[in-house]
Parts: sequence; C-alpha cells; structure tokens
Amino acid sequence: MSWYPELEKATQSQLRTWRLICDGTGLEWEALDYHLSIEAMLVVQPREHQAA
Repeated sequence: MSWYPELEKATQSQLRTWRLICDGTGLEWEALDYHLSIEAMLVVQPREHQAA
C-alpha cells in the first residue's frame, strides 16, 4: 500500500468499495476518485526499490 499513498490513507470501508473498469483492466475506488491500471500495478517497481 505504501506505493499508493491515497490508498494507504483510505479507510477499510473505502478500500472495500472498488470496481473493475476499462474492460477489466483497471480498478476504481469511486469514493476516493482513484484509478489504477492492473498492468501497471504488476509491472511497476516501488520507488524505494528502483535505485540501486
């Protein structure tokens, strides 16, 4: 969750209320006005582990 500060700050209730968007390729938390691509979540490395 630390990769996504908006989600880290969200309540459990807000996190539980999500839906698939874009033909199932993304997630949306409408109450948070937050959207994530599933592909990007699987490919992108966390910032603190990128530099070595």
